[in-house]
Amino acid sequence: MIKRVTDHSLVVTVLSRSACSGCHAKEVCSAADLTEKEINIECDGIEYIPGQFVNVTMKESLGMKALLYGYMAPLVLVIFTLIIIFNYTSDEVLSALISLGILIPYYTGLFLYRNSLKKIFRFELEKIN
Repeated sequence: MIKRVTDHSLVVTVLSRSACSGCHAKEVCSAADLTEKEINIECDGIEYIPGQFVNVTMKESLGMKALLYGYMAPLVLVIFTLIIIFNYTSDEVLSALISLGILIPYYTGLFLYRNSLKKIFRFELEKIN
């Protein structure tokens, strides 16, 4: 649902639910969760009004790229760093700490380049009739 409309962008509220939120036992299960997230989407010239329901979509290839940046590359980086540091030091604790610590500059870099990433990862809207 569209929450706010500005000159060049829209703020859309998206309901994010876990896969098991439709289960009959969701009242007694802590795994079923429902959260609201706000997404800022640039307008494409079509007029939208607050309260209007829309579908938010993204190309499947961009989803795979997000999976790569968010999960796969950090996993490979941690494992690679763990193996290299352990080969040089033979200290398991130090190797583990350094390999986990390598995630700090990685995710800091993603944060610093978030504006560039926003240009790559673009959401699209479809009106619901």
